[in-house]
Amino acid sequence: MALSNLEVRHIAKELKALEGARFQRMQRTAKGYRLKLHGAEVMLAPPDAVYITRYQAKGETDGLSAFVKKRFGGSRLESVEQYGMDRVITLAFDNGWHIAIELFSAGNIIVIDDDGLTRSALHYQRWVDREIKPKRAYKYPGSRGLDPTEMTEEAFAKIFDRDAIRSMVRGIKMSGKYLEMACAQAKVPKEKEPSASEIKKLFKAVKQVVSKEAEPCLEGEPALFPIKGGGKAKASLSEAVDEYYATPEPERKKESKYDHRLGEQEKAVGMLEADAEKYQEAGDWIQGRAQAVETLLQKVKELRKKGLKDKEISKELGSKVRVSGKTAYLALKTEKKDNKASADTN
Repeated sequence: MALSNLEVRHIAKELKALEGARFQRMQRTAKGYRLKLHGAEVMLAPPDAVYITRYQAKGETDGLSAFVKKRFGGSRLESVEQYGMDRVITLAFDNGWHIAIELFSAGNIIVIDDDGLTRSALHYQRWVDREIKPKRAYKYPGSRGLDPTEMTEEAFAKIFDRDAIRSMVRGIKMSGKYLEMACAQAKVPKEKEPSASEIKKLFKAVKQVVSKEAEPCLEGEPALFPIKGGGKAKASLSEAVDEYYATPEPERKKESKYDHRLGEQEKAVGMLEADAEKYQEAGDWIQGRAQAVETLLQKVKELRKKGLKDKEISKELGSKVRVSGKTAYLALKTEKKDNKASADTN
């Protein structure tokens, strides 16, 4: 179970009640990191959730929590904000520093200084359009899908290219269970592509769901509103999430198939972004050493004219080069790890 965009929005509202509380400590636990403020404790559990917790858990200090204690000791929580409608919450303190919690892909906790630079993180990462590295400017992730709080009816109508539920899951920053709720409220079949009049009904229903006053409950999984019926009402969404994670895993109910599919798609996107980064690094390495690569390829051609075979050429050029047929494989070292690049020997 991972908090959806709409649920993150409500959690951020609940955390606002803690603004003004003084930082005390942060410790690593089995579920993530436990941030203790005066009067409350907040569980940071990327990529799944952020919530106020009342359950006790054994914690320990690691590198990230020690750094946070050093930099935030004595400071007060100044503000809590969700980035747009994305699954990112930022905790701003009165010392000018921030803690960003990213609840997507592998999840992350990033410490940002008063100049907007990353100073520490749970994971150092790099994508095509952003990177999380020490002393690099922190950049929020690129946004996918429509923000349901701001979208226009015209933009909403353009997302439909298949049945109602799948079009909305792909096109709007909302989870399947709340979009199914909108379909039911609008009395529009979720399995069929909607007509123009039905799209108008869906637009109105989605807006109503987004603006609806929360009625937090636990229906196997935490929810903002009673959807299935028979759930346990909770005083806050944090309380529902807290109890969910305190429940043994075999007793938890499965998530909506649409939410599961969306989660799998997010993981796939993360893998593709990692591959893109790897190939970008290889390309950058070759481009920056174009002359050296050209010289190496010329050497391969000369050795071939002398009658040397591929294995002999590889041995002659050293362990970092392997020649096979028309291709020379070059082992290159990047910032993250060793990668391989290839070049045509023709």
